[in-house]
Amino acid sequence: MGDPDLGLDPVTGSISTQSVERACEQLLGSMPLQSYALVVRCGSKGVYLAKNGGRSRRPSLIKKKRPANHARGGLTLDMDMEALFAGLLDGDGDLEREVVPIDPGVEMWLPAYFGEGKEEERVVDPTGGGNGFLGGLAVALARGKGLEEAAAWGSVAASFAIEQVGMPVLGKDETGRETWNGVLIQERLDEYVKKAKRRWA
Repeated sequence: MGDPDLGLDPVTGSISTQSVERACEQLLGSMPLQSYALVVRCGSKGVYLAKNGGRSRRPSLIKKKRPANHARGGLTLDMDMEALFAGLLDGDGDLEREVVPIDPGVEMWLPAYFGEGKEEERVVDPTGGGNGFLGGLAVALARGKGLEEAAAWGSVAASFAIEQVGMPVLGKDETGRETWNGVLIQERLDEYVKKAKRRWA
């Protein structure tokens, strides 16, 4: 983004959250008038989500059929005014307008599963954490989850990749359900969502 200060906080040497937010704001501000989302992974600081708002869908391309108005020229005394406005009025005689939902956008930080502090010590090897995050995010988006929930899936997937050296250990519990590193995926996801949900509620 051409910002020499972007990235690290000069005092602490850690990721500057203000710089990340500023860069996302600049980038979204330069986008055409469409909805875009940015997902910025920031290690133990978590993930920053930024999505510009606007129309959440395009206006309907299916036009209602209106009664033909064969009037030519200006208004005359014998013109049927009700027929002229018939296609514009609803059953109560009010103007009918298509309601287009507006997406307010998103600007939020979600915590890393192993965030700063003591939990951060549980990170054994960060190799594969980014790929794990992107895989979880992509699968959730493909399954129709919202951006916030998809980022939660990504954070949990990354947590399995970074808590040991090498690939997560696949297994099964006593009932035959799949586990990663001895943990049920859904249990870890539920735990994370409880921790993070208050930020996107």
